[in-house]
Amino acid sequence: MAASYGAVLQAISHISLPAKGIADASIRNIILLHPLLSFKESWRLGVNRLRAHSARRYRWGTYALDARNHGESPWTETHDYAGMVADLKLFMDSLSPRDSSTDVRQNVFVGHSQGGKLAMLYALLFPEQVHRLFVIDAAPAAYTHSHDSLFQAMLKTPLAGLTSRSEAGEYLKEFGVQYAADRAYALANLDTTTTPFRWRPNVPVLLRDQHNVQGWPLAELQTLYGRAPAVFKGPCVFFGGQNGGRLANAAYRTDLFSLFPAARLELHPGSHFVHHEKHALFDQLLIELVEKE
Repeated sequence: MAASYGAVLQAISHISLPAKGIADASIRNIILLHPLLSFKESWRLGVNRLRAHSARRYRWGTYALDARNHGESPWTETHDYAGMVADLKLFMDSLSPRDSSTDVRQNVFVGHSQGGKLAMLYALLFPEQVHRLFVIDAAPAAYTHSHDSLFQAMLKTPLAGLTSRSEAGEYLKEFGVQYAADRAYALANLDTTTTPFRWRPNVPVLLRDQHNVQGWPLAELQTLYGRAPAVFKGPCVFFGGQNGGRLANAAYRTDLFSLFPAARLELHPGSHFVHHEKHALFDQLLIELVEKE
C-alpha cells in the first residue's frame, strides 16, 4: 500500500446540508461516503427522502463527500485508504465545534463499498469522532473484485467528438460493458458540460490502484497514525445484499464482530446496491440508527 499520508487534500468537495435551525456543529452529523467510481450527488435522493421524513424535527447536519480522484475533488497520484483517511480527518476536524458543550462524537458515518471500508477504518482509528456506523455491503477484510473491464472501456471511449451521453454508452457497450446498469454507472461520471467531454474520476489511477480499495490496511494505518489495535464499540448496522458478494461472503465476516461488537448484520435479497433496491428498508434502518437514544 502506498502511504500517501503526506498528500492531504486541502479541501475535498462536499455537499453541506446543515441541520435546520441550528449551527453546522449539530446534535448529529451524517457523513455520507460513496463507493468506487461514484460521487457525492449519488446520495441526493436518499438525503431528500430522509429530510422529507424528518421535516418537523430535522436536527441532523448532512455532508456528502467526494473522495479524492472522484467527482469534484482533486486528483492525486495514488488512490488508497491512507490518503482517503487523511482527507477525511482534515474534513472532520473542520467540523469540530468551537463550543465545547457540543458533543463532537455525535457523528453517524454512512458508507457504501469503498465508502463503507473508509468509514470502518476511520471509526477504528478515530473512535472519538464517530458515534455510529451504517455500512452498506462492505466487510472488514481484503477481497478480490476487479473492475478492469469497466475502467478499460472508459479509457478506450473516444471522448473527443462525442455529442451525447448515449453515444458514449454505445462505445462502452462496444468495448465490452455488457450490462446496461454498469454502463449507466460509468456514464453518471461523464461530464458533458466541457468540450470535449471528460470523465470526472481519475480513471487511470483508479484502474491501477483499485487493489488498494479492495484491501483492508488496518494494521498499516494503525502504525501510520500511532494507534494501538482497538475495537469500535458504538452501534453499527451492516446492510448487505445476499448477492452482493461482500457481506454475504462469510469468509469476509471473520473479524466483523470482534472489531465491531455492537454490529447488527442485515442481509437481504439484493445486489451490491441493495440500499437502492430496498430503499424503504434502508431508510428505516438508518433513521432508527440515527434517532436511537
